[in-house]
Amino acid sequence: MRLHIIFLILCSLLLVSNASNAVTMSSFSTMPVNDSATKLTLYLPLEANKGLSVKQVKDLAPQQWQKVSSQEVTVNAGNNWLKVELYNALEQTVDNHLVIDGRQFLYQHIIYQDDAKQQITDKNRLLPSTKQINNVVTSQITLSANETVTLLVKLSSHANRTVQIRTLNQYRFTHYIGQDSFISGLAIGGLIAMVFMLLFIFLSTTNYEILLLASYLAALAGSLAAMYGVNFSILLPQYTSIHGQEFPLFTALSAILILWFCSELFKLADNRRYLYWAYHLIGWSLLVFIGVSFFLSFNDNVLISNVIKIVSTLFLAALALHLAQQKHQLTALFSSFVIVQGFIVFTNVGLYDWYHLNTELYTVGYWITGLLIVFILGRQSHHEKYEKYAARQQALASAVESKKAQEELLVLQNENQEQLELAVQERTLELNIALQELEDANRELEQKNTQDELTGLFNRRHYDQKLLAEFRRSRRNLTPLSLVVIDIDHFKAINDKYGHTAGDVCLVTLAQLMKKILRRSSDLGFRYGGEEFCLILPETDPEGAIALAEALRNKVLETAFSIETEQLSLTISCGVVTYQQQADVTPVEIFNIADQALYLAKTQGRNRVIAKAIESDTSNT
Repeated sequence: MRLHIIFLILCSLLLVSNASNAVTMSSFSTMPVNDSATKLTLYLPLEANKGLSVKQVKDLAPQQWQKVSSQEVTVNAGNNWLKVELYNALEQTVDNHLVIDGRQFLYQHIIYQDDAKQQITDKNRLLPSTKQINNVVTSQITLSANETVTLLVKLSSHANRTVQIRTLNQYRFTHYIGQDSFISGLAIGGLIAMVFMLLFIFLSTTNYEILLLASYLAALAGSLAAMYGVNFSILLPQYTSIHGQEFPLFTALSAILILWFCSELFKLADNRRYLYWAYHLIGWSLLVFIGVSFFLSFNDNVLISNVIKIVSTLFLAALALHLAQQKHQLTALFSSFVIVQGFIVFTNVGLYDWYHLNTELYTVGYWITGLLIVFILGRQSHHEKYEKYAARQQALASAVESKKAQEELLVLQNENQEQLELAVQERTLELNIALQELEDANRELEQKNTQDELTGLFNRRHYDQKLLAEFRRSRRNLTPLSLVVIDIDHFKAINDKYGHTAGDVCLVTLAQLMKKILRRSSDLGFRYGGEEFCLILPETDPEGAIALAEALRNKVLETAFSIETEQLSLTISCGVVTYQQQADVTPVEIFNIADQALYLAKTQGRNRVIAKAIESDTSNT
């Protein structure tokens, strides 16, 4: 969850930075579009001009041109001719940049310089121009003092749109290109950065929903790039068949991915089958539309893209209504996401038209919806984690109640077996159903229960497992394995005189002394049962095992065991055996031999260590 919070903070900072720079760019765009020293005049032919050659356009009479009152001209789908007159009012030479901005829909720009003294053809007087990464065409023009230059511009467009034409001096041109590139790079690059961050989170969590969300944001980044003019005509100029297909492609993909993501996030396949199948039907329809879009006009594709956005928003609104009916915890957040997306789509259509996509509106909208949907994913992950924890706690509580109920049933059964038999059967049936559900949790808890609750040493169950494992390792590595069996002398007398509480104090104190004696991490202590303990000492020869047992015996002998107001001195007896790869020996036989050595220590007076060999009955003290 912390990873999602950090991710959202970084994205919010990028959003604030993007918004502030968008304001800066907006203020720049309101400045006069031309330098005061250079006068820009635009003319359009009075009649249709799609099929005219450059020579025919040059031969048009002045009365066949119509002056445009502003620096924005409306072009039609296909080829359009435009005459541009530049006049330098200064008494010195100036350098200007002619900027043609039609980034979303212009795909070809050709500029000719018209010289009245020379015939112009398609092969000469072609003015060098540069197409920027955002599909804005610029051309540097040098004007002498009081000079007028006439340019013939051929614009090829996907659709009927408005093109902005301006002249800028070198300083303002550099500022314009840099500022525009910075804002578009920040808007698009920010979304791409979100995509990469989600991909890193996916690699660390392998959460399928995160991969869908990253793909959705990548589609939004592609759509936003097309709005800023970074389209297929710039990236893949040689593949002219796909030019103009950016909007239907990325719009359809983003709609498919967000519906798919929401379907998986809210488990529609289990909760609302009709919405689940409706989302799939829309997804397949959009895939078909992507193929059909290659045969449609640019205007038709933009129109259908807006329709797709509206339809997908309505289906997401239906999901928000379903979440509200279920009183889902994410209803408010998801509804906010749908409201913001709907506001963007309907505002774009209402303020502009069905054939237009406003770049600034969708930039802010994509960022807000992207942050919201990432936050929704983080909150959903948090809720699922909490629900799993609550279910586990409930399962443990049910296990305790089940155990208590079983004990009650056993008591009742002992009191009156015949009268309670039917009741026990009914109650047991109910308990079996609950126990069946908790079987996995109980099994996991049972596997972890390897520690003796009183002494803190390992219990008998873990001893059996560890002895078998160390026996196999000793046989495999040809290393000695020693076993020490320990018993408290006269322990029953202590229990009889002082009570079991005092006996428990003795057991706990002895366990603490055993932990202090065992210095190696491989040496392990166990409570075998009652007052009997075991030490498993891997890679330890007989001399080392006897020395460690003697050290423990002396430590116990020197220690005063505090029982109520009295200080007792206890002694222990130890039996030692060492396995050194003798043939036909099992772990059980090793323990039995050590137990026999312990018995010898008891019969020979207690408070001593007796070692016994596996192949011989000779005992060593």
